Amino acid sequence: MNDGAQRRRQFVGILLVVAAVSSFSVLDSFAKHLSQSYPLPLVIWARYFFHVVIMVALLWPRMGARLVATQRPGLQIARGVVLGMSTLFFVSGISLMPLAEASSITMVAPILLTLLARRFLREKAPPGTWWALAVSFAGVLLIVRPGGQVFGWPALFPLATAFCFAGYQLLTRKLAGVDDGLSTLFLGALVATALATLVVPWYWELPRNWTDAGLFLAMGAMGAFSHLLLVRGFERAPASLLAPFIYLQIVAALTLGWLVFGNFPDLVALAGMGLIALTGVTMALRGRGPMRPERETAGVAAQPETLEPAAQERAAAIAGPVLAPDGAPALPAEATAPARVPVPAVSVRAPLRGVLLAVGACVMFSLLDSIAKHLSQTHSPMMVAWARYVFHVVIMVAVFAPTMGRRLFVTRSPGLQVARGLCLGLSSICFFSSIAYLPLAEATAIVAIAPVLVTAGAVWWLKERTPPGTWWALVASFAGVMLIVRPGSALFGWAALLPLLTAVFAMGYQLLTRQLSGVDNGLATLFIGGAVAALLLSLFAPGAWSLPTGPLDAILFVATGAIGAVGHLMLVRAYEIASASSLAPYGYAHAAAALVFGFVFFGQFPDLPALLGLGLIVTTGVVMAIRNRMPVRAIED
Repeated sequence: MNDGAQRRRQFVGILLVVAAVSSFSVLDSFAKHLSQSYPLPLVIWARYFFHVVIMVALLWPRMGARLVATQRPGLQIARGVVLGMSTLFFVSGISLMPLAEASSITMVAPILLTLLARRFLREKAPPGTWWALAVSFAGVLLIVRPGGQVFGWPALFPLATAFCFAGYQLLTRKLAGVDDGLSTLFLGALVATALATLVVPWYWELPRNWTDAGLFLAMGAMGAFSHLLLVRGFERAPASLLAPFIYLQIVAALTLGWLVFGNFPDLVALAGMGLIALTGVTMALRGRGPMRPERETAGVAAQPETLEPAAQERAAAIAGPVLAPDGAPALPAEATAPARVPVPAVSVRAPLRGVLLAVGACVMFSLLDSIAKHLSQTHSPMMVAWARYVFHVVIMVAVFAPTMGRRLFVTRSPGLQVARGLCLGLSSICFFSSIAYLPLAEATAIVAIAPVLVTAGAVWWLKERTPPGTWWALVASFAGVMLIVRPGSALFGWAALLPLLTAVFAMGYQLLTRQLSGVDNGLATLFIGGAVAALLLSLFAPGAWSLPTGPLDAILFVATGAIGAVGHLMLVRAYEIASASSLAPYGYAHAAAALVFGFVFFGQFPDLPALLGLGLIVTTGVVMAIRNRMPVRAIED
């Protein structure tokens, strides 16, 4: 089979799996609806009875007795019993709690399966399994936290479902290659039906109307249909490719829970669901290929003088991106090594892919700012900033904790890390507050003086030599600010001080990042800063707490963290491809993107003097970045 045909076959497999998990969510919705009016044993019996009837009708003419043939009847019976118990626990759970939260808790099953397979099948657990389990359990605690919507004994049902389902999958693995796959699928449902039949006479009720009767029948049909879709999907593509798409069931359950039952998780529960789903996806993706050997010992980062020039710049760039908090342009990051450590020269040419990633990051940050501005019109900027960093941290933990383990949290300079995180959080509070009062483009343009402030701060704090023209650039940038907030204009007032304060805090954030470069792991620095900012904002958020006004608001709160994390990761990838000095001028694309988004989303466009001021700030920054393409060296003693 050629590559094109193979890709098409795998694409069909992905579509089949997505359809299967969506069908499972529809089945769960039917079960939740019926369990509100009928006894649970009757609902479970109907689910498997009609499943068996449909499989007999479809497969018996073709397979005959092979449909019930087995070489391991004991394992098949045990598998059916565990399958029936998992369904009993899950239907019990969704009868008492929202569908999305219950479905999310059961998604810890794949990691439990990995642990059980290590114990009973002697399979080797992939690296990061214990961290993945810890993160997933943290996600469960976020969903069922004290005071949350689902805190209480009903949350034990989906947890029991996860354990039963992991056992069910473990027995399925032991039967793989022993019995026919369709026989195993049929026998499991047959055993579950037989168990339910022993109990259902004590709970028997006839459907009260034709709609309910149709739903009872539809449950079995959807169950059989979903399993067949899953089988066909795994026939067309490898399990390692399809595994991440199974977590789309959380999205389907979230959507159906909202549309059918009016249940939508709060922000903290959404964070827990994201932790579980992203951790599972990360572990599934890691399992697709061989692990690369680690190049560092735990908690010990490579020192600047031991790195190759390109590697040193990548480490500096990861720790100190060219964009300051939430997208404000910052000084190029070549000089992020400690004082008196010369920084090797690197290529000044930026490959197209690196440029596209850097510009894409600017667009992502401008989109984040637009969402924050929209939310700040109905919620406190403190609340918006809190959600932005909480979900940023959630995504980083879910994606990187299974890979890095404790190295994601290790630092040699906790004082500097805390100070950096405080500057990060304060800069976001100031900026989100500013865009609640000011047009997006003008606020972004004012913050764009941060790179020149960083240069001046580096001279005073890090004793770096001033690049030629720095003071003239500072004067020109300040003149640009005055053109934007000139006396008598609509922007002149106290609100214009907020983006200026943002630039000052961004300067502190960048200078501290420079001091930490080559000391701590770059991704650890990125994570710890977000975590400290989230903790800072958590101290003040309760006083400004407001629930989302609807599912769209909740999704936008989550999106602020997701877009922020994706934007920073795009920058990391850009700096792995190109030098920071070659990418620095493109960081000012953020101001252009803010101008476009401000006009498209909010109908705001600067007047001519403000437009000139914006152009003056951006042009000054680009000229300085281009003139300063060679590394800055510290003043010798």
